[in-house]
Amino acid sequence: MVILSSGDFHANSRGELRVITKDSLLYKFGYEVYKSINYHIILKDRGFDWVNNEGRDKMNYSVLNKRPFPILVV
Repeated sequence: MVILSSGDFHANSRGELRVITKDSLLYKFGYEVYKSINYHIILKDRGFDWVNNEGRDKMNYSVLNKRPFPILVV
């Protein structure tokens, strides 16, 4: 079982989501590890749902929703 963990993403204000793109994960860990990821656990508040940021939040959720593994927020 492989669990990917990260901190929150501050509404992706500085492009934080790019560290967990498929290409980035493949580059860092290789295909075998990437396809073995069972969960991504975001520690803290995930950094979304900021006031007056609905458009960016929708885009961020869309990006995360495309992951082939469940995302849990703690």
